[in-house]
Amino acid sequence: MVYEMLLQKTHKPIRPIQISVIWLAAIVILGLACNAQAERCVQRYIQTELIDAEMQYCVSSTLPSQGVGSYGPENLLGSDDKSAGAWCEGVNGTGKGEWVEQKIRSGIPIRSIYVSNGYQKSVSTFSANGRVRHVRIATSNGTTINTELRDIQGDQRIKLPGWEDIESIRMTIISTYPGSKYKDTCISGMTADFEEMREIEFKRMNQ
Repeated sequence: MVYEMLLQKTHKPIRPIQISVIWLAAIVILGLACNAQAERCVQRYIQTELIDAEMQYCVSSTLPSQGVGSYGPENLLGSDDKSAGAWCEGVNGTGKGEWVEQKIRSGIPIRSIYVSNGYQKSVSTFSANGRVRHVRIATSNGTTINTELRDIQGDQRIKLPGWEDIESIRMTIISTYPGSKYKDTCISGMTADFEEMREIEFKRMNQ
């Protein structure tokens, strides 16, 4: 189809070398589209006072790398340094229906997750790219909630109805805050709060 459209726009005979260039361009375009829409996962081993386990982040699509920037699931690992980057969805439009998922078998009950909305590298990147507004949170235990994120930088806490020992938690984009320059929607971090129960226990001990 790409080849036929290009043929219709020219009245001059197309040489074989020009046809090769056209087909190469079409293959590159189709390759980028497939790469953007493919599910991707990244796996990390984490070891803290509470957790000693493999953790995996999966995303439904990824914005192709542009220059030095990359926008894959590795940017969702919950780093305090938000300048490290962000995950940006890679489909046409604003990313409605796209999702990010954290998978981990920690054995630690959780009640909340943290989300760093938007591309928080700087004030300008936060404004230029789309941010998540309404989301659906679904756990591996079957719990599902819909909630609204604020259009601000920093971490936001989303509370579940109760404590759960999960194997995965998925956040799906329902609607977005539009970016001033780009249509893509980005998230700088998402992670279950594995410290919450211990913090509550410490508070009880100190009362």
